[in-house]
Amino acid sequence: MSKHTPGPWVYDNCGIKIGNPETGFPVFRIIDDENHIVVTTQEAGTTGDNFHDCCARVEANARLIAAAPELLEVLKEVFEHRARSGVGGPLLKRICDVLDKAEGK
Repeated sequence: MSKHTPGPWVYDNCGIKIGNPETGFPVFRIIDDENHIVVTTQEAGTTGDNFHDCCARVEANARLIAAAPELLEVLKEVFEHRARSGVGGPLLKRICDVLDKAEGK
């Protein structure tokens, strides 16, 4: 598996809307520090969903995705610190599993 696009990433509302340009669901893009698009997020909503709830959810997803490279870096630091200090246990195993998942191992 190839490496992910290096961080930092930021997100923005690129002004695109799904459906009606005035009332459609927003599209957020996650961009790297060279202004390359890493990924876009969107949600068309489902029957009964509140429009504002859908917009808030897609923005929250964009924020979380944009933070991913930094979260991965911090988690690696925590893992290394705990491994060096001899602190293991279920938390260290969980961290290891999440790192493996993020790195496609």
